[in-house]
Amino acid sequence: MLATGQCDFEGEFYNVHGLHLRPQPDHDLSANLWCAGGTPQTVEVIAKHGVPPLTIPTTSLELALANMRQYAELRHNAGYGPSHTKLALWTYVAETESEAQAGAQQYMTEYADSALRHYELLGTHLQDTKGYKEYGQLQAALRQDASPFRQAFYKSHPWGTPDQVIKRATELANAFGTDEIMFVFKYGSMPMAATEKPCECLLKR
Repeated sequence: MLATGQCDFEGEFYNVHGLHLRPQPDHDLSANLWCAGGTPQTVEVIAKHGVPPLTIPTTSLELALANMRQYAELRHNAGYGPSHTKLALWTYVAETESEAQAGAQQYMTEYADSALRHYELLGTHLQDTKGYKEYGQLQAALRQDASPFRQAFYKSHPWGTPDQVIKRATELANAFGTDEIMFVFKYGSMPMAATEKPCECLLKR
């Protein structure tokens, strides 16, 4: 689809004929395909097919790092060379550390809570769904205590003064071996004015 703008497929469960992408690409976009692998099952699929990973640390940095180490090993075993990687970081920048801490605590926690609700991570519907075993286990853990997830972005992702954010982002980039960072500046109930301010602070830096 990304390479040609159209798709024909015949499978066990679905047959697709004459499907066209809109708008039609004017060149091959398949190199722009990335996949966020949050579980060992997903990591195995994307590594097997040579799809580059988009890493979004959520519940813990240790788990995210373990997934990326597994990806690198499985990709190598599948016969592919080293891959480019992208790292998505929720970021809050302010002139002072105290101001940044207040904003990060509010908006990052709000975002994490919205993700819990959007992906229904407090439900039970994934525990018996084939291919979602890890998410079913995550749901069970979050129903017991969702606070680690609600605080994960605030505790792990970059926030602070421009120098502090640059330092933290560099640490995470080195830890994950990434060569591209996607900074996310708007999330939660953050107003647009608050979204523009971090960029202004970094540009001044």
